[in-house]
Amino acid sequence: MAADEPFIFRTIREETASPIILEIPKGSPRKGRLHSNQAYSRLNSLVAIYIVCSAIFAAVPVALNRPQLWMAWVALTALISLIYLVLGARFDPDRPLLSARHPWLFGLAPLIPVYALFQSLPGLGGLVTGPPIPEALSPDTISILPGASQMGALRFTGYILFALLAIEVASRPDRARRIGWWIFWGVVCHAIWALVALNLLGDIHIWGAEKSDYLGSATGTFINRNSFATFLGMGATLGIGLLYERLDNPMTRKARVRTSLTSDRLDVVLVIVGLGLIGITLLSTQSRMGVFASGIGAVTCFTVMRAKAGVSLWRILLSTAVTGTIVLVLLVAVYGQDLLWRSVFVQSNAEFRSTGYGFIFGLISERPLFGFGFDAFRPAFEIVHVQPMNADKIWDRAHSTYLAHWSELGLIVGSVPIILGILILKRLFEIIRKRERDYGLSVAALASLVVAAIHSTVDFSLEMPANVALLLAILGLGIAHRQARQKQS
Repeated sequence: MAADEPFIFRTIREETASPIILEIPKGSPRKGRLHSNQAYSRLNSLVAIYIVCSAIFAAVPVALNRPQLWMAWVALTALISLIYLVLGARFDPDRPLLSARHPWLFGLAPLIPVYALFQSLPGLGGLVTGPPIPEALSPDTISILPGASQMGALRFTGYILFALLAIEVASRPDRARRIGWWIFWGVVCHAIWALVALNLLGDIHIWGAEKSDYLGSATGTFINRNSFATFLGMGATLGIGLLYERLDNPMTRKARVRTSLTSDRLDVVLVIVGLGLIGITLLSTQSRMGVFASGIGAVTCFTVMRAKAGVSLWRILLSTAVTGTIVLVLLVAVYGQDLLWRSVFVQSNAEFRSTGYGFIFGLISERPLFGFGFDAFRPAFEIVHVQPMNADKIWDRAHSTYLAHWSELGLIVGSVPIILGILILKRLFEIIRKRERDYGLSVAALASLVVAAIHSTVDFSLEMPANVALLLAILGLGIAHRQARQKQS
């Protein structure tokens, strides 16, 4: 292999190379174990391709924000999960699932689809009180739209299965890093397409039609610019984490070659260019909270990575402030004028949002324990909607994922995603603190969760299945238990 071969080509070569066949003497007690390990490894590599494709291509058809699209993705995920479990048990019956190391995750998460199905059971409508339910809806069930709740349960089950697969395939550090790099470059491709569609093709959708909403804003393959901004922000934190792991961790550095353009230097240049494209596209979305949340996530990733590299706190703060200010001023000056103009009107938008949030708090107070039904926000909102909100401004989403869950599932079950997020953050902090190497993906996962959590306070980015798929893929890479490749002779 050439010393100056950049990682993007090296990765392609490694992924497409033929597996090495080891010659083992007949009768060796290790023969069966080695063959089962190799088979399991190949299985994980194949499923890893599905994880990468889901994280990248799920965003292509309008972020999977159509029932037919995400149902097809859930069905495919369920099929691959079944095949994975069956073949895994056949290859190595004694090997436990790595996801079993996270019982709190796979013990709490199923509460949401189970409760959504409970909400759709007939004859339970008498358990709840509140405003009168129109006959067009379902007063006989807790959910006023039981069909939607059942479909929501199916979708969330798909998320759980996808998270399981992501954790399983990230068991080996080298494979996990390859998955991370492929996902990052996939997000870069999304950013490039968004800029081309906005500036060169007349601001069109990916299917060629002219946009009716968010004219002049980069939306890429999404419909909503805010959801697209969250997608870009999570991809940016992934790139920053992987880049700084290469730069700061001496155990992963390669020997330097004294030439003008080495492999390491070309790697860094390529990643910085990719991050710059994501940053330009992010500003072009004109999403105020998306830019803010992504900035906080990037700073979080940068700060933690520098701290792990042994840099003092005051130097981290100083370099973060100087670098962040310079980059932000340059990008905003060149690409962010429209974003600044929108920020002038943030007060009027906040007043409109506060009116809608007031109605949502009214929904929550009507059924604080049971909720109105998973995925039944819009009809519930119409029940309490009054004229001051403007009759033509019916919200089909709560513009806050936290409020949406509390109004749909109640305060107890609706808080399960928050609890899961806190537990995942705790796990990521433990991994980052203990590991001396291979922590870049964990830092990126932490920062991506920060991006999604902040933006979800005032928007519905995590109600887009494509964003959930990307976040779960990154989190799976970050919290998975690592098993180093066994040396074989």
